[in-house]
Amino acid sequence: MLNLKFLNLTTLILLSYQVANIMELMTMDKYKVEFAKFAFGRTMDKDNFRTVKETLNFSSSKKQIESLIQREDKIKDYNLSNSFLIDSIKSLIL
Repeated sequence: MLNLKFLNLTTLILLSYQVANIMELMTMDKYKVEFAKFAFGRTMDKDNFRTVKETLNFSSSKKQIESLIQREDKIKDYNLSNSFLIDSIKSLIL
């Protein structure tokens, strides 16, 4: 297990290329994936997060990251559709 508890990373904001650079310092995919999952919530440019998959060696690891990205995309789409619905209702009321 990758032990990140000793670091105070609660306010850390990263870019996708920085996540990839840190992952390149690791040798095992399981640690890279664990760090990518940790860093995803702290990444500012999630639209570029697919670039971190390039640091991974195994297709199973790449699938885990792709799954993470797809879940985020679904949430984003859901929030956008709800926002549109709310705006439509507001325009009818006002």
